[in-house]
Amino acid sequence: MPNSMQVNRFDTYLDALAYLHAQGYTHSFQADGRSIRCTETGRLYSPLDLLIVCFHRFEGDKDMGDVSVLYVVETTDGAKGTILDGYGAYADADLAVLLRMAPMSARTKGQGLTVGAE
Repeated sequence: MPNSMQVNRFDTYLDALAYLHAQGYTHSFQADGRSIRCTETGRLYSPLDLLIVCFHRFEGDKDMGDVSVLYVVETTDGAKGTILDGYGAYADADLAVLLRMAPMSARTKGQGLTVGAE
């Protein structure tokens, strides 16, 4: 698990992805009906098969369309990766429903991106 990712550590989504990729979070996930699909393998997961390790909200300086939330997740079969969603009016309502069902790491509840902070 990443050991030094802190709230607001990254200015851009691409910076965060590069860091997470180096830490083994290499898969991408997205909503697919009532499941969450790994885009690399095509495997479908129930929200209960995911653990939200942490999350981070990115805010665009000039364009509200740049506002997004990056979720860092691990699956019950060991896949590790990320889910990118819009924020507020730009959020994917179907994905939001699924993510509300997924368990969060105890250290993530009520916090922002704190990967590895025990």
